[in-house]
Amino acid sequence: LDVRRCFPGVSPDRYSIPDKAEKLYLRQKYGIPNGVRVFLCVGRQVKVKGFHYALDAISKLGPDSCLVLVGEGDERKNLESQAVALGLGERVHFLDFTDSPEELYRCADVFWLPSEYEPFGQVLLEASASGLPVVAFSSECKGVETATNEIYNGFDAMYFPAPNVSPDSFATASAEALEALGDPRFMEDYNSFVKKYSWRGLVETVLQEKAE
Repeated sequence: LDVRRCFPGVSPDRYSIPDKAEKLYLRQKYGIPNGVRVFLCVGRQVKVKGFHYALDAISKLGPDSCLVLVGEGDERKNLESQAVALGLGERVHFLDFTDSPEELYRCADVFWLPSEYEPFGQVLLEASASGLPVVAFSSECKGVETATNEIYNGFDAMYFPAPNVSPDSFATASAEALEALGDPRFMEDYNSFVKKYSWRGLVETVLQEKAE
């Protein structure tokens, strides 16, 4: 039996890079301020997702940045309390689960995945297809079990791994991600990434391997 491993895919028709007018419109729609750097987390608000690291990290990035947390879960109240304790005020926006996450990706500048356990992470494909640089704890960190390093192997201009499981490390990697927004290498990697991880790309790979 010939067994081949295939990753999930993403639709470039649904997840794509917005223009400035669309991003401005969507920020207004969701009550997200314009003129600041927007960091986005999407997922179930449970302990293993590490959103508490995200709150600590945003507190270290200065007043010109804000965090948008999208999702629901048992940790929601604890996260809201943490945001208050850190004095983050209007710099953190809690949004409920949505059937249109593509609009939230288009609002953001950088995507955060502070998970300590993430078998694959479909949100990574969605964020990257939307043109967002990604910050996550490196899969090589002690206690971290994710496929992030593998997914972004060969796409260094899109992925900024935090080498240690700490808010300081995450904040430092995030500052590097912001610098990448104007890097021409990002778009080169972006085009290759979408080609590799789009559903069409997956079908072409499977058909090619079958022919071989």
